[in-house]
Amino acid sequence: MTRIFVLLTALAATATASQCYYPDGTVATDDVPCTSEEYSACCGPTTACLDNHYCVNLEEPWMLNAGSCTDVNWESSNCASQCTFNNTRDEGVAIYLYERTDTSYEYCCSGIMNDGDNGTTCVSGSTFRLDSGTVIIGVAALANYTTTSTNATATTTVTASSTATGTSSASTSSLDCSVAAADGSKSTSHDVAIGAGVGVPLGVIALLVTTWAFWERGQRKKLEMNFRVQPGQMNEYDSYKNSVPGELPSQPVRPQLSEIGGRPLSEIGVTPGGK
Repeated sequence: MTRIFVLLTALAATATASQCYYPDGTVATDDVPCTSEEYSACCGPTTACLDNHYCVNLEEPWMLNAGSCTDVNWESSNCASQCTFNNTRDEGVAIYLYERTDTSYEYCCSGIMNDGDNGTTCVSGSTFRLDSGTVIIGVAALANYTTTSTNATATTTVTASSTATGTSSASTSSLDCSVAAADGSKSTSHDVAIGAGVGVPLGVIALLVTTWAFWERGQRKKLEMNFRVQPGQMNEYDSYKNSVPGELPSQPVRPQLSEIGGRPLSEIGVTPGGK
């Protein structure tokens, strides 16, 4: 009887640990934990987990967002620290690139609005910076994807800040955001291909990174030039309201990961050049 009680207690603890919550305690029913740690950030079914505790949407417009966490109290350092709205948030929230300087990138929660003579400002709170992140393979939108091994002596990887770097290792359990690529690798239909020309081509999500940067900055410039927008009025950066992190208003074209080919894609919320 004691053993049964212990077993049931352990099962209950496991179930609780795998449940995801938004900062206000609301259950994020569609989200899944990004890691097997006691507490983990969670992402939705259309997003990929990043090891910096945020999520990146794999459908247009390919943005960063803050999801949920297995710590119902949101006290763990594994929960996304930005955009909690003082633990009142009850859904996923998009993260927008606000400004790029020579040394840093600044982001906003929910969106950007015109503040009259003061220019643009964040819809919610102040600007903040993010650490670079690495895509975690095997969970959330990439649950059926795995990395492949290769004997290539060098690979080209793209970090969450989309800086290209050379590495000597090509057998990993996670890929830099975006997908790493190297000559000579092979993959199945369920693999995230590391080989150029096999499966996901070299730089597919890297192009996603750079193209989105130009689009985002163009939209922000448009917002600054639009004098019809009154102070405090929202423009194209309306707050993101959706229970699934990263599931943003759709755009005309929604290519699948396996069908992207070499066409330009949009950036995931961080731009080339580092953090």
